[in-house]
Amino acid sequence: MASVALARNPDDKSRIRTFKLSEHPGQSTETIYVSGQVATVLRFEKDVDPAKTKLLGWEGRFEPLLVGSKKVVIEPLRDLDRDEAVPLLVTLVDGTEIPFILKPPFTKDDGGWEGWTDQQVNVFKDPDSYNAVLSSLYDSLKKERKLRGC
Repeated sequence: MASVALARNPDDKSRIRTFKLSEHPGQSTETIYVSGQVATVLRFEKDVDPAKTKLLGWEGRFEPLLVGSKKVVIEPLRDLDRDEAVPLLVTLVDGTEIPFILKPPFTKDDGGWEGWTDQQVNVFKDPDSYNAVLSSLYDSLKKERKLRGC
């Protein structure tokens, strides 16, 4: 079986992020940054309902979503154009609906900051759960190391 290796810019970055959901009605929709032929995994505390988890307007731009257990895997077939945004609605088995917007990472050529591709996004409904607090601690430690230049 042959495999295809894609040439990616050595400056391309991927990262793991943590989202803590808010029950505030004015909460904005979280953005997930995706790149062509790179899988992005969304991890949740509760199981995801595959029948009610939908990528809207994805035909021809994404592989079908892989939904199982507490994970959703997103894989664009190609890089999205700078102005493209694709809505994703994830529904947990308890009925909680979580909207996301999928966008391409920004680049220096866009006149913005240097962007990244989300490799993994940990999503927590309960911000005080053990795993949510632990994930926030790891994020803070990573930021501190980066500031120190370690």
